Amino acid sequence: MKLLLLAFSLLFFSILWGGELNLQIVQEPAGIYPTDQLVIRLQGETQNRLPVIRPSDVTLKIGEEKIDDFSIEPYIHSGKPVDILFCVDISGSMNKNPIGEVKQAIKDFTKRLKPPIRIGLCAFGNEFYLLQPFTTDYELIRNKVQKLTAKENLTELYYGIYKAINVFDQYKSPPLRFLILFSDGKNDGSLAYTLDDCIEEAINKQVKVFSVGYTRVNPIYLKNLEKISDFTAGAYQHPQKRQDILKAYQQIKNNIMAFYVVQYNLKAEPGGLNGPLAIEIHTANDTLRTISERVIATPERFSTWSMVAILLIVLSSMGLTIGIYLRKKQDVEAVEREAREKENWYERELKKFRKNLDYVGQLLNNKEREKESAEADKLNRTLVLEKGLPTVCVLRGKNDDPIVIENYPTKIGKSPSCQIQINNPKVSREHALIDYQDGQIVITDLGSTNGVWLNGKKVKQAVLNDGDVLSFGPVGYQVELIRY
Repeated sequence: MKLLLLAFSLLFFSILWGGELNLQIVQEPAGIYPTDQLVIRLQGETQNRLPVIRPSDVTLKIGEEKIDDFSIEPYIHSGKPVDILFCVDISGSMNKNPIGEVKQAIKDFTKRLKPPIRIGLCAFGNEFYLLQPFTTDYELIRNKVQKLTAKENLTELYYGIYKAINVFDQYKSPPLRFLILFSDGKNDGSLAYTLDDCIEEAINKQVKVFSVGYTRVNPIYLKNLEKISDFTAGAYQHPQKRQDILKAYQQIKNNIMAFYVVQYNLKAEPGGLNGPLAIEIHTANDTLRTISERVIATPERFSTWSMVAILLIVLSSMGLTIGIYLRKKQDVEAVEREAREKENWYERELKKFRKNLDYVGQLLNNKEREKESAEADKLNRTLVLEKGLPTVCVLRGKNDDPIVIENYPTKIGKSPSCQIQINNPKVSREHALIDYQDGQIVITDLGSTNGVWLNGKKVKQAVLNDGDVLSFGPVGYQVELIRY
């Protein structure tokens, strides 16, 4: 068990180690202006602790132009995650001691981790199983590891490795991607993929494969694990020695600090900048240098006279735009004013039309009423003639000509609107009304001042008979009724 933990620790220690001290860009800048960033890695063969990089140790350039506005901090301090995927062989050849040691090693390892390091868990045998995507819930991983059993009939080694590599892209992992593989190296089921396919996929996805091998089967199979680790810049380990496991974990922590995030701000320069980004780190013994594959471009900074010319052009454009706007505004207002005038004219004409229409309607109504009245008079005359009733009322005064009334109703007074006019100051403007009702001639007082008198008695309404004396105030008449 301790040998496995030691091998696993040394394996991960080698993730960030190897070769002479050198500098590598592991995440290219995105080419975003004005603020961008990249991730670098400092690595070397020596097992001494790598130097700590400070901003004063770093120089950034595009061409010959130096970039002064930048910051650098350890990747682990930037809050960006580091993704580790444990991939366990659960075929029958890993049963009993091997799978038990793997489970204990993973559980002990996770107890020494802390965010932002994320871990995931997958397994393979007859098929590939993603047991847990990347998470910082280490207790969840430990619980799922405890449930692992090695009872699968086949070992889909290449298929399992290929699928595990693609988990990183599936969950959009950061540039620090590590696949820790536990297996005996035997492949007896994969037909869709070869070992070379797995190596190519790991390189394309920037996944470093680190493997821990077991020899319960033919040791020649372990060569598969060594090959994929070597070609993907990982490492292969086989448990052999007992060492202080806590010291190994401290070495892993120190090596993670070899990754740095560099963030910089660009400014427009005369003529602009165009070229790859060069980064130099000055150590006590050497100067490390590397350049980005991406070409960085910045806008051109204009001279003072150019800025003045641009400002004048902008102001002229603004003046022209404002002039066009005001002219269009005036045109719009004129159109709106004309539309309002037309609308008012239409309203006036509509009112006139409605007034004329009402007048015509009144005329038609008056004509209709006159027609109805004439028909009623004609009907009354017919009835009177048929029944032999009085139809003509004659009023005979002392000195005046007799007044003959044939049409009913007839209004009496001194107003010009009355059919019979009596010019006497004691007679009201509309004094009385003589009408024909149910075969009888009836006199009605219209609210006169001096009243209506019949045979010496003041009446409001009364039936006239032949020979009656009818007076309108002081003016008196003898009533004569004539029947036709």
